[in-house]
Amino acid sequence: MADIRIEEISEIVGEIAANARRVNSVSKEKIEYLTDVVGRSETLVDSVRNIRDRTDTNRQSLESAENDANRVGQFMDGVLAYLSSTLDVAANAGEALVALQDQLQTVVKISSEITNIAKQTNMLSLNAMIEAQRAGELGKGFAVVAGEVKELAANTAESAKNIDELMRTLRDKSDGLANQFEQMKSQLNDSANTARDGLSVTHEIAESLSKASERARSSTFDAEKQIDDFAVLCNALREVKTDTENAIQGSQKNIDLTEKAKGLLG
Repeated sequence: MADIRIEEISEIVGEIAANARRVNSVSKEKIEYLTDVVGRSETLVDSVRNIRDRTDTNRQSLESAENDANRVGQFMDGVLAYLSSTLDVAANAGEALVALQDQLQTVVKISSEITNIAKQTNMLSLNAMIEAQRAGELGKGFAVVAGEVKELAANTAESAKNIDELMRTLRDKSDGLANQFEQMKSQLNDSANTARDGLSVTHEIAESLSKASERARSSTFDAEKQIDDFAVLCNALREVKTDTENAIQGSQKNIDLTEKAKGLLG
């Protein structure tokens, strides 16, 4: 009877030992898998952390570029305002020059009229001198006056001629200035249009950089969340690995105890 019970106990001990060996074997396979998974997870966390750092660096660069673009836009605003102000000044100067040209033309007309009057006066003085000569002794005084009138008419005609030449010279120069003003206005308009185009492009660049910066900020936030989630997963895997290691140790103790029991049972 005792032998039967010892045999049954031996069978039970054998089954316990077999189960312990299976647990030990499966646990060892599991621990290898868990070690690999934990290692891969930690590598993945490092990769995501690296992506986060790079994304954040990219975000900072984008924000810096956006600030630079905004500063360029502000500078372009100032340039455009200055060009617009200069265009106003050029327009006013052009109007003043046109008014001056009109006045010069009026002076030329007046000078021409003076020249005509001087010519007429000269003819009258010649006629007066002829009549004075015919009058003999009585016309001598009148002849002197007629001579002075003739000389005055000649001087007036000469002055009118000089004034006319000077006015024509001034008018030619003012015409040249008017052409230069028109060219300057055209160049300023071109510069203003270029500045407007540049300002528009700068605003578009700044807006694009702002959107890219926002996307980078969102990606950084998502990466942070993924890091936290993977950290939780890694901790859970480490706990499972620890439990599995404990299971290996426990199963090995059971194996050792069953071997010892078998030795006692003979």
